Amino acid sequence: MTQGVVLLAANKRSYAFFAYNLAMSIKYHNPNIKIALLHDHCIENLWKDDLAVFDELIPLNTEEMLYNGRFNAGKVKVEIYDKLPFDENIYLDVDALAFRDLQPMIDELSALGGDYYCRLYGTANLDDASTHHFMQWVDPNKIYDKYLLDKSKGLQCPNTSLQFIRKSEQTKKLFDTIQECFNNPIPHGELKTQWWLGTQPDELYTAAALCKLGMGADPKKEHIFFGDKFDPRPMHVLSNDYFLLSIYGKVNFTKGIYTEWYDKQVWRMHKLQGKTQRYKYSHMVNEREAQPVYKVRETLPDTEINSGAIPISQSVLIDHKKLIQTYQSDIGYNIRVTNWFNCSFIKFKDKTYFCYRMEAQPFCTRMKIGICL
Repeated sequence: MTQGVVLLAANKRSYAFFAYNLAMSIKYHNPNIKIALLHDHCIENLWKDDLAVFDELIPLNTEEMLYNGRFNAGKVKVEIYDKLPFDENIYLDVDALAFRDLQPMIDELSALGGDYYCRLYGTANLDDASTHHFMQWVDPNKIYDKYLLDKSKGLQCPNTSLQFIRKSEQTKKLFDTIQECFNNPIPHGELKTQWWLGTQPDELYTAAALCKLGMGADPKKEHIFFGDKFDPRPMHVLSNDYFLLSIYGKVNFTKGIYTEWYDKQVWRMHKLQGKTQRYKYSHMVNEREAQPVYKVRETLPDTEINSGAIPISQSVLIDHKKLIQTYQSDIGYNIRVTNWFNCSFIKFKDKTYFCYRMEAQPFCTRMKIGICL
């Protein structure tokens, strides 16, 4: 039987950075834990030696990540089952850090005997209005009515930041049901909490599927510390009481004391391994909350193409090897240039300058201007 951790990094380079920090912290405490990374081109922003922290790289294509023409991590998560590489998988959202060895946590979840567990906010019961707040996405009544659920059953309200998934017929049926619900969604405008530009949350449809199939997902224990509220316990106690620190949510959602703790722990782990910390929370979080990169472009109407002012026959071939090959990013690491655009000659004070735009994929996210005499 194989066991391992599965991470997802896609759409923005910040998720690749978060994934590296989390994987590094897991390996720091136990180098024998296997880690697989589902990814798109964003991992190209990692240093080559950083990729060694992942035992398996599983590429995603763009269509697998789009919902209504926009990137949606929720869609990737509801369709994750067939990509899981281990018999027993621990899926983790990457905006987290390991406090200690995760193997005891994996063993605890495995020993519970079920095939699927995830963190629960609680269980919403229709006859008890005081429990309805556990379902943060929509009024629970809408879920019961939409998916014809048994109203005598409680609605488990998951947080899918951590999921234990044992490959089996039961979990395959669970994820098939999640996808069925996801593909027949509650209208985005009816959600209490809005996701990006019409995309949908996987947690809502995971809740519906669990109720429809009558599966219990309670792990009986909190494994992740969420720092959205101040906790009076000192840091060393928290790191013994939990396995992971989550820094999820928008800027300032997680209390500053815990995001600073995140950076200090990342720095400490690197220092003890003789390495340099490259990816800091303060640099990653703002990009994480920016508008998603992926979207479907509208098809432009047919237009007449006019010849340029300078015919191709009169153009000059520039040897790109003589242009700038790398430049430093805003967080201090070198970016290898892959394309040079919009070249032009500019005369200024009796000197002629050759100017151009240079960047690396994903385009239009980190451009620089190169100038040569």
